[in-house]
Amino acid sequence: MNRTEKKYLYDISESIRIIFDDYLKGIDSFGQYEADLKTQDAVERRLIMIIAEAVYKMRRKGVSLPSADQIINRRNTMAHQYDEYNPNAIWDSIHRELPSLKAEADRLLKE
Repeated sequence: MNRTEKKYLYDISESIRIIFDDYLKGIDSFGQYEADLKTQDAVERRLIMIIAEAVYKMRRKGVSLPSADQIINRRNTMAHQYDEYNPNAIWDSIHRELPSLKAEADRLLKE
């Protein structure tokens, strides 16, 4: 794994850590998340701008990561069809897709 790929993996792992440990600290339900626009904006920035872009770049380099298609598609929908935004889809994505993505990024970083 080259330096650039390790940087992408680090960005993925660190962004997921920040989402769970910092942004979602004390937020235990979708209702709390939906009511907190600042948290939604922060989570979405990390998910859409950093994680999805790094996942996309890793895929272009031939590295398969869990939920890559879903994360990239979600980014494209939010960027190009923002009027179809659904905060519940983001909440579900956070809890369904990000833990396995972080585990794989961390595993690859240790190689």
